[in-house]
Amino acid sequence: MEVTAVRDTVQTRRAVPADLVVALGLLEAVGLPGAGVREAFDHFRVGEQNGRVVAVAGLEVCGRDGILRSVAVHPDHRNRDWGARLTREVIDAARHAGVRRLYLLTTTAAAWFPRFGFRTTERDAAPPEVLDSIEFREVCPDSAIAMVLDLHLAPTPDSTAPSVETHS
Repeated sequence: MEVTAVRDTVQTRRAVPADLVVALGLLEAVGLPGAGVREAFDHFRVGEQNGRVVAVAGLEVCGRDGILRSVAVHPDHRNRDWGARLTREVIDAARHAGVRRLYLLTTTAAAWFPRFGFRTTERDAAPPEVLDSIEFREVCPDSAIAMVLDLHLAPTPDSTAPSVETHS
């Protein structure tokens, strides 16, 4: 009898329209809002294992600034570096797109994002284009912690930095 080893195929890639329903389901499963995702989905990344989307993270461009949003990892796939990997990729994509500052709102992961250079800020300090986003206007509660990353000052994210899976 011949035994064939099965290898996991693990990759990250730019999201495609066919990933939208799965991404929205994943966000719902981990308790993150899906509002505004469809409109920004062209700038999302996904993590895929054996052809199944198991992680997601997105960039919402707001004028010259942006929002890191919807960082989510399926509970069965946490602690495997998916969240950190996708966060680094979104930061790199924002930098390449000419985004000056990247903002985020979180109710659960304020201690996790500083490893990428994010620092806390006042929510009202965000520029009008960011404040006008559905994420800032309607989706995230006033109690959410606002964070910002100055991309022109921040070093390129270190792909060797240790990480812990979480979501924003």
